[in-house]
Amino acid sequence: IVGQLIAIGLGIFSLASGNFLLALVAVFIFVGATQESTVAESKVVLTTRRLGDAYNRQVITLQNGNKLSHVVDYLLTSYQPDFAVLFGQKLLGVVTREDAMKALATFDYDPFVSEIMRREVLKLDANLNLEEAREQLAEKGARVAAVYDQENFLGLINLEDIQEAFTVLMFNQRHTQLKQAV
Repeated sequence: IVGQLIAIGLGIFSLASGNFLLALVAVFIFVGATQESTVAESKVVLTTRRLGDAYNRQVITLQNGNKLSHVVDYLLTSYQPDFAVLFGQKLLGVVTREDAMKALATFDYDPFVSEIMRREVLKLDANLNLEEAREQLAEKGARVAAVYDQENFLGLINLEDIQEAFTVLMFNQRHTQLKQAV
């Protein structure tokens, strides 16, 4: 807020003095301060919820005996971009939409998902808050992670899921504030 106020003051001064270059600097300062405010707000909001509250419980999973054509069927009939490959309840790997598209372009046969899956999957504890999960995904350069409750695989989470959770939490927060104001 302080950065935004300084930028507004600088903008008014620059326009009054006719220094349009200084006005442009004021705009950049204002935009930067607004982005900082948004990042800070998102961190606060994302620390209020656990990862175990945000992962998809209705996820479509694959078994290690499934083939690429099975993944393609799911890609065409669902909005889910990532699929856990399981052996019973044990996670073997993950097949992403990108993995499937690359395999379609590469293989001239219908490979098993075990041939195209990513075996190294970031594992996150369900008790982490969403901000900690987002930070770990960013730190590892991963887009998707497996959610675990101790040794039990629960499901997958990706950066889009965390962004969606943030949007819903912000809506709920604003809705609550509006109700209290009335």
